[in-house]
Amino acid sequence: MIEAIYTWMQNIVFFLVIVTAVLEVLPGTSYQKYIRFFTGLILMLLLLTPFLSLTGSGEIFQELYHGYEQEQYKRELQEQEAYFQDLDLLDFLPEEYALTESGGILPQPQGQEENGFSTEEGDGNPDGIGGGEIKIEEVRIGEEVE
Repeated sequence: MIEAIYTWMQNIVFFLVIVTAVLEVLPGTSYQKYIRFFTGLILMLLLLTPFLSLTGSGEIFQELYHGYEQEQYKRELQEQEAYFQDLDLLDFLPEEYALTESGGILPQPQGQEENGFSTEEGDGNPDGIGGGEIKIEEVRIGEEVE
């Protein structure tokens, strides 16, 4: 019990020393009233800590905070999901890909090779639209590609 009181007093003294140092470092007096207000709120919480822990109210505040934090995280995830659902991925394709009238994606022209890759017609489509297959001719690991 005495050790808990000693730790509580240590926390208050440490907090007051830090606040005093911050107030001395500030170049002007325009922000001092805001810092004093904010640090006063924190000091009140530090003074009430033992009483809150005795009554069990501290745990209630922690549960409320974590519940709010979880709701905020859930809301952010839902916003990101909505963003990605509305996102048109075709805007990010390189220019050599084009949309066809049927909505498919047209790859590079047939037989064109670039960086060891070539395209080949895969499903017998006479016009070469869609259904293309990518053949990998060579894979190099650890070598610098020219």
